[in-house]
Amino acid sequence: MIGFVGIGFGGCRLGRGSRSRVCVSASAGDGVTVVVGATGRTGKLVVKKLLSDGGSGKVRALVRDEAKAREVLGTNERLEVSVVDVKEKDERLETSLADAETLISCLGSTAIPSKDWEGGKNSPIRAVGLGMGNVIESLSPGKIKKVVVLSAVATRNRSFIFKLVDLIGGAWTAMEMAEDAVIAGAAEKGYEYVVVHAPVLKDEGSPVQGVGIKLGDVGKSIGPLRRENAANVCVECARRDLGEVVDISPYGIAEEPTRDWDGLFQELTECPVVLKLEFSSLNKEKFQNWLLDWASALPTNSALFPPLPVPFRVDPTDEGARLAFIRVSVDGRVAELGALNIALEESALVVRREPATREFALPGERDILRLLVESLDRVVN
Repeated sequence: MIGFVGIGFGGCRLGRGSRSRVCVSASAGDGVTVVVGATGRTGKLVVKKLLSDGGSGKVRALVRDEAKAREVLGTNERLEVSVVDVKEKDERLETSLADAETLISCLGSTAIPSKDWEGGKNSPIRAVGLGMGNVIESLSPGKIKKVVVLSAVATRNRSFIFKLVDLIGGAWTAMEMAEDAVIAGAAEKGYEYVVVHAPVLKDEGSPVQGVGIKLGDVGKSIGPLRRENAANVCVECARRDLGEVVDISPYGIAEEPTRDWDGLFQELTECPVVLKLEFSSLNKEKFQNWLLDWASALPTNSALFPPLPVPFRVDPTDEGARLAFIRVSVDGRVAELGALNIALEESALVVRREPATREFALPGERDILRLLVESLDRVVN
């Protein structure tokens, strides 16, 4: 137990690292949501999920076969069917996407040659890679707000087996092309995006009913995942503000069906708590003044040895201080690598690592946290 009664801090104890609770928006929105690959095995489930959410926004299914779409998707006052072939960048495609605010892509193909390839006319490279490129190019800048693309694991870090399969038909290359198109489009057109790296998908009857989610592309098979849950994850990603989260890998877990989607996605968007000091009593004003003085003097603190591998900037906040780790390029541009946000919350000092997508320690983070605890201890003793 560390005491801070010398400046009215009271008693303190170290807590284990945890994640904070952050509010996540889950509104469906009233704009037009376009689903590409809408009659596929996963795409039709995405359409079904969107139409069952009780919202008022239009759901537009982009399909090649209208008769199949009516049979697979049925009818609904919110459902529109647009007959286009995304492999062809033409006026019909642009018209179908002109008012789209949200896009969910379930474009896919078999990894090995099949009748779905239509003799090569519908190969993965054409249907997924080139098709997604055409879709992204046809989106309206300023109108489109969110793009969610269902992809696969290991698109950029393929195992030996995935590399062999890719040699047959280019399925992973096609998905990487699609992801590249989405990323480039985001920079050009200003939309948010999420790539969902799905493992092996199982249809109804699979005993794996729950869902877990990891950040990024895990680069290996972590499945299987029920196809219905892959659709659910895509829709939830479209609905939510996930901040800087742009890549996720959902996987199946042998539990009851996932119902707490808020809690599941909250874990992705919360900045991890790397240090927590709890107080029995506290003089908030004195503490904040001390903390800002300590942080401001940190760059020249001789106890911080060896020096940090990267420079950092100290920014005062309403609740404490933010240490931003930066990198300066040869042309003078400053890029932030991440930050430690040190804040007073109720009766505790909480240090969070930012952004939420960073799972590993920042350069020199452990030394700074050690020095923070030691400095507090010296204030008392």
